[in-house]
Amino acid sequence: MIHHSLERDKLYTAFSKAQGELKNIYKDKKAKFTYASMEAILESVLPVLSKNGLTFHQYETWDHDKSFLVTEIGHESGQWMAGYTHLIVFESDHNKNGYHNKGTAMSYYRRYGAKAMLGISDTETDNDGDEVPSYSAPKFIAPEYISKEQHDMIESALEGFIELAERVKKSYGVTNIKYLLRKDFNTIYNGIEHKKKLEYGSK
Repeated sequence: MIHHSLERDKLYTAFSKAQGELKNIYKDKKAKFTYASMEAILESVLPVLSKNGLTFHQYETWDHDKSFLVTEIGHESGQWMAGYTHLIVFESDHNKNGYHNKGTAMSYYRRYGAKAMLGISDTETDNDGDEVPSYSAPKFIAPEYISKEQHDMIESALEGFIELAERVKKSYGVTNIKYLLRKDFNTIYNGIEHKKKLEYGSK
């Protein structure tokens, strides 16, 4: 699933130019099959993205005990888009070390997440999945939005504070508070109450 900022025109214009310069990646590593390493991908794409005012980074986040790899492309204007990939880690027959398995999975998903977001591929047919036998191909899954109860709490807290409500929506890149993420609820709600006391003298 893809999440993005409210405005994306500058991002898409720059990304379109960058994609015209991006090239498919040569497979420089070999397990049972050859594949393009993350190092090769970054070495190829980062100069092109930077030239067009774009940033690229990946990080892990959690939502209700589920781990996600976030692949984010940002623009110097502050506009952004991010893909969420649910990280699934299985024990392999030859290695039952959980940390090793997760590290291998993260490496695998980072490569595929990067290529999917950037619209590039390896120079040969991809088949490096054998390096991680039990993993499925990346699947974008959206984190959960706030519940009805949480929505009502935020809506009640923002009642009469139109300008603050607009700032909250703009900060989180949504057009409606129902699209706020559940994992951000406490930060958002406490932030609203703090802003009301600090800026409006509300108790």
